[in-house]
Amino acid sequence: MPEKFPFPTTANGRDLRFKESLKALDLKQLATKLESQVFQKNSYKETDLESLARLVYALRENITTYDSVISDESSARLPSLILWKIINKKRKAEGKKAIRLYFLSGARFRESREVKTKPLLDFLKAHKKEIGTHTLLSTEYISSGRTVQFFGDILKRSNVAYTVASVSVSPMFLPLSFYKGKTSENNFFKGIAYGKSSSKDPKVTGSNANGVIKFPRDPSPHPRLPYSTGWVEDREQVVLARKDIRHIVDALYKLL
Repeated sequence: MPEKFPFPTTANGRDLRFKESLKALDLKQLATKLESQVFQKNSYKETDLESLARLVYALRENITTYDSVISDESSARLPSLILWKIINKKRKAEGKKAIRLYFLSGARFRESREVKTKPLLDFLKAHKKEIGTHTLLSTEYISSGRTVQFFGDILKRSNVAYTVASVSVSPMFLPLSFYKGKTSENNFFKGIAYGKSSSKDPKVTGSNANGVIKFPRDPSPHPRLPYSTGWVEDREQVVLARKDIRHIVDALYKLL
């Protein structure tokens, strides 16, 4: 089924069903339930939850049609995890099997693209069966769009169609819409859905929250643990973060 949003789109604030659903969710109360440092230290508030809600709502009509989810960079790990869990919860309700989630490290600049292109192509080839023919490319923020475009080129070369899902996008990106017109020349690109338009990168779940970062010259297709942080997993915080994610997933699932 083709996407119904070939160009950047979000939940319409004038959509009566969305407004009623958003009110019923009570995002302010949901925000107070979040206990882990991952969300508290990064000020994951009602506005961030609303951005995720708008994104889920924009994706709702096609949300079970994706064969996989690919998370772009380290900052998108938690939003991607939330989307993936919502998708699989809906797929289970429809009697469909669960899909896979992959965390991959992209590239914005020429030098890092040269290093990462082959490892990413090799990874996609090795996991072609699980990734399928149509993936949801999930990111947290689109500014220039260069990283997403890089991933799009890699996916096209791998014969994988993709829909882009971003928690927020730069206002400068929307009118430029470098994808505009590409639906005719690039049959692999299926559209962009986003939560909000913002001039600032939200950094809601950056490297401090995820424990991983992207090394531009690292040939690995995945984000890595920083070598010098001395990061040690806090089991209590892991448990709390998983609990928070369940709260968010259960709430946003009601939008479908």
